[in-house]
Amino acid sequence: MVLDLEKELNPQQLKAVTTVAGPCLVLAGAGSGKTRVITYKVAYLVSERGIAPSHIMAVTFTNKAAGEMRSRLDTVLGVNLSKMGLWIGTFHSLCGRILREQVQKLNAGYTSKFVIIDEDDRTRLVRQCLKDLDLDPKTFDPKKIVYRISDAKSNLIGPDEFADFGYSHLEKAAASVYRLYQKRLEQGNLLDFDDLIALVIRVFNEHPEIEEYYSDKFAHVLVDEYQDVNKMQYELVKRLTRVHGNVTVVGDDDQSIYAFRGANSKLILGFEKDYRGATVIKLEQNYRSTQTILDAANALVSRNEARYAKRLWTDNSTGEPVMLFEAVTPDEEANFVAERIRTIVQSGAAYRDFVVVYRMNSQSRIIEEALLASGIPHIIVGGLRFYERQEVRDALAYLRLGFNPSDDLAFERAVARPSRGLGEKSLADVRGIAVERGVSLFAALSVWLEGTKASRTKERLTAFVAVIGHVGSTSDSAVASANAFFSLSGLVESYKEQEGIQDFDLQSKQENLAELMRTIDEFDRMSEDRSLGAYLSQVALIQDQDSMAAGGRNGVILTTAHAVKGLEFDNVFIVGAEEGIFPHRRSLDNRADIEEERRLFYVACTRARTALFISYCVRRTSYYGADFQAPSRFIREMDLVTKAVPAGVPGKRLELIDGDNVLHHVFGAGRVLEVYYDGDDQFVVVDFKKAGVKKLAVAYAQLRKADS
Repeated sequence: MVLDLEKELNPQQLKAVTTVAGPCLVLAGAGSGKTRVITYKVAYLVSERGIAPSHIMAVTFTNKAAGEMRSRLDTVLGVNLSKMGLWIGTFHSLCGRILREQVQKLNAGYTSKFVIIDEDDRTRLVRQCLKDLDLDPKTFDPKKIVYRISDAKSNLIGPDEFADFGYSHLEKAAASVYRLYQKRLEQGNLLDFDDLIALVIRVFNEHPEIEEYYSDKFAHVLVDEYQDVNKMQYELVKRLTRVHGNVTVVGDDDQSIYAFRGANSKLILGFEKDYRGATVIKLEQNYRSTQTILDAANALVSRNEARYAKRLWTDNSTGEPVMLFEAVTPDEEANFVAERIRTIVQSGAAYRDFVVVYRMNSQSRIIEEALLASGIPHIIVGGLRFYERQEVRDALAYLRLGFNPSDDLAFERAVARPSRGLGEKSLADVRGIAVERGVSLFAALSVWLEGTKASRTKERLTAFVAVIGHVGSTSDSAVASANAFFSLSGLVESYKEQEGIQDFDLQSKQENLAELMRTIDEFDRMSEDRSLGAYLSQVALIQDQDSMAAGGRNGVILTTAHAVKGLEFDNVFIVGAEEGIFPHRRSLDNRADIEEERRLFYVACTRARTALFISYCVRRTSYYGADFQAPSRFIREMDLVTKAVPAGVPGKRLELIDGDNVLHHVFGAGRVLEVYYDGDDQFVVVDFKKAGVKKLAVAYAQLRKADS
């Protein structure tokens, strides 16, 4: 298929696509079509330059982005490049693929049947290590230990080297846990997310010929969202492109907002030093937002010192001014959001066209209450995700154990659901056998059963061993393994027998397990490698961003500024734009932290297509107490030509007394419980029939008396 690139791309995009020799840095501003550039560059390499798809690696940061890129490539070229050998996926999924081929080269006991553990299992394992080291989890928070171990791995620091950094009691404890934790991973043939990349680099270090093989194999490496790479991802890209230097990275230093995950914005800023002679191309034409929104965003982010100079522009309309709203209280701010959404929807918009963005999850409650009171459907991003639900984790434990009988974490979950009578004493005996013989808990169970007298418990556990054997023997097919589990485990039936389970809960569990089976069927239809191992890897690598289906339901999205990156909406509300909230109080004393907060605010603003609303409160009660709030410095820095949004202009004071019946435009009918004053400001506590008890500022709440 012949590509008409001049028709499909603007001049800068075209230059980025056709620059194929050597290193290339594409600075893609928000909404400038970066995914389009990577898609067309892969298509150009294959169709116009004759590069075999198997010699190209395209790296994305989410599985969702990888799927979208595959779909676009199929449309552009009319062929499925993945089936022709194209490597496309996240850092973790691609490294997992390399490790399936090469991990046995490490002298560490790993096999190609390794299982990738998630964050919950990671925390459980750390908790076990703390217990085994006689360290109190109440003193040494397992989640803090997990964070320190992950940070060390992201910076390619092993357990021995990490021990040299320990000064505080927590750091010394983390060093001890790290060593034991890594030992347990190796014994169980388990990998955490960080291991996927770190072990590939370790393979390259110990076997230079393997590094040379992959560097030679991938003649072109393309990396999306390069501003979000951490040290080991950066190192991996360097190693893979060492032979030829044909690397294209696409990113925006102005959208580097994940320092807390280890991302280092200095890496994209230092690209030209790392890759001498690199071509630098700026994509500044925005296809998403109005010029008014872009002008405000440009003015804001230009205040940062550590950045490439860029200025976004668009052929879109000038658009409406950014709307700024000053609320007295968070309740009033939430009411404003609900009322404005309701008004815009009445003019023809859909609820899915809106997002409410906040800096901290704790801000969502008041917004949700206002939306509920107004009958506005909404989706809070960050709730319990599908693969985190108990019944789904139970089922996956069986599949994991069948695939990898050394997985002690999966064993402990599977053997307990449904209960087979393996009590704490018996489990301790099994653990003792495992330690004594240096085997897994599953292998130790078989030994324990041989020395156990006939009983109902022995019968149940023997059946359990058989179930795991059936699942493992069919692991060449994820569907076959799942069918064996569902037909033999008794898990579904056990939920029906749970004492006190409600019909709704039972139905929910059954629906979730049916959905799990559907995902396995879909995987079987869509994947070249249909094995159980490939399916488990796919599930383990699903990330937060992949689970946010903004357009899947017709509801207003409520989410944090970090989680909204990569999405776009017609109408964006940024709430809590106050000093100490956004920017967060932890960043106020550090210039680098303030610059990251400024980038985060910039990201939130540039999600908007047509309308941007920014609001702040004069008073807010928080964990730190009640206080007057100063508007965020970012509002001032945006040089806004704003459209004033009246907060309910105070007029003649409404005289209210206890017991008055009142009406509110959002909360409906209610009865006054208390009237009080704070200085000259009158406040009222009202018990609303549908919304419950609310405290409101009378001057701004737009209350009116109702007939008794």
